[in-house]
Amino acid sequence: MKRIDFLGASGAGKSAVFDAIARSASREKQWFTPKEAKTAAARQYIKQNKRMVKDFKPALLLNLPLFRPFHPQVSNYVLRTHGTKLLWENAQRDKPFLNTVLKGAGFENREPLHRLLGINWFVPVYRDVLIMENSPLESLVIFDESLSQKVYGITHWKQGAFEEITAAYFNSIPLPAGLIHFKIASQTAMERLNERPKVTTGQRNSTGEELFNVIAAQVDIARTGADIIKYRGVKVLEIESELPIERKVVYINKFIADSNV
Repeated sequence: MKRIDFLGASGAGKSAVFDAIARSASREKQWFTPKEAKTAAARQYIKQNKRMVKDFKPALLLNLPLFRPFHPQVSNYVLRTHGTKLLWENAQRDKPFLNTVLKGAGFENREPLHRLLGINWFVPVYRDVLIMENSPLESLVIFDESLSQKVYGITHWKQGAFEEITAAYFNSIPLPAGLIHFKIASQTAMERLNERPKVTTGQRNSTGEELFNVIAAQVDIARTGADIIKYRGVKVLEIESELPIERKVVYINKFIADSNV
């Protein structure tokens, strides 16, 4: 499977656009969400390893639409050993990337809980990327909470603290087939976040100028990441935040269709 990553600061509109393209008519058979992709990978794994997977219940549950709400949990159960094996098999290939993650997460000026949570959010997505990379299925997966997006869990927002880690992260990340960069001005993102009841971990306990600096750093991180990924030869689609969501959906659907060719 190939993947397309979403990348953008908080308030850039990633979730709203992802929901919109997931509902669009043109999505049929073009791409999977991460949950759908993992279910497909679990079905394929069972099919290829019938002698190893002696318990027939997961296969039954994964093929019954009635149990679709439980497919993510069943898929995790089926792929747990396979996922751990892939982590070890790719440890040397991705060693520079993993060292960067650990270096960023270990930045001492960050709260210890933030550092732990950053690693906790990173590992499952990284494991899922490996599972999908190694799946024989020829499908495309669109990641809203992508491996590229997980840079925010391991970087610090202060100037002079995030630039080096951001560059190292995107220079060593396992490359996606495409990247969708959601561009937004810091002030616009600030205004949108002030309208939200939900507060993300990176913005918790931040107000006023400090919150603006957090957002400005996120915008810089996304721009840097998109530039590096593009320099490494990956197609990047830039989505302006001011566009109507209908236009964003049109542009993204075309980008996905071109990536499937």
